[in-house]
Amino acid sequence: MDYFKLSHDTQKHLTTLTAGSIVLISTFLKDIFPKGKNGILLIGMPIKVLIAVSFFCFGCSLLGATWLLGRYSTHTLKVGSAPGPDFGEREAARRITRAMAFFGFWLGLVFFGLAVLANLF
Repeated sequence: MDYFKLSHDTQKHLTTLTAGSIVLISTFLKDIFPKGKNGILLIGMPIKVLIAVSFFCFGCSLLGATWLLGRYSTHTLKVGSAPGPDFGEREAARRITRAMAFFGFWLGLVFFGLAVLANLF
């Protein structure tokens, strides 16, 4: 049961970090990159693609972490009881989703960092 509590806490933190990243980047996007008088960002297509990929990765991370929060909060496996017949399939889905949530967050940070660096040069 400690495994599920630790995983649930990890997903809570990852959900908070990812949602906060989306909100902060969205809020300060116009201040980070140059914009025209009409408020449209004056950046090239490669930087726009990096920003879009960054938001897509953050979205995947948020989706995965939220799904796992739901799965762990409804977990009913009792200590000492035998897992059901589909436990292996469910655990494989959890592993894939955990990887999506974790790597989505880090890739989102990397792609946004690349966009900022590309804007500097």
